[in-house]
Amino acid sequence: MSNNPKTIRVAYFRNGVETHHYMEPWEKSPFFCPACSHAEVWRCANGGDYYVGELFLCIRPECGARFYLPNGAEHDPRDEQDRQRLAALRGDS
Repeated sequence: MSNNPKTIRVAYFRNGVETHHYMEPWEKSPFFCPACSHAEVWRCANGGDYYVGELFLCIRPECGARFYLPNGAEHDPRDEQDRQRLAALRGDS
């Protein structure tokens, strides 16, 4: 399922200076967000982490939840990289 794929740049910083970055493939998911019940979810299509699975983000401005299936959702992305991902997927960057 490749629905509107995007490749986004995610940078990592130390003391305000970029140390490295990754290019991540993302695609629109058919899933509904477990936090807000809307179908504005994107999936990181890089295969995910072996222990927690693939990362999903709800790009709805009122939500912004991140989650791994089958675990629950967390509101308000926890780090700078999640804020970069949301901005790129929403088209804010």
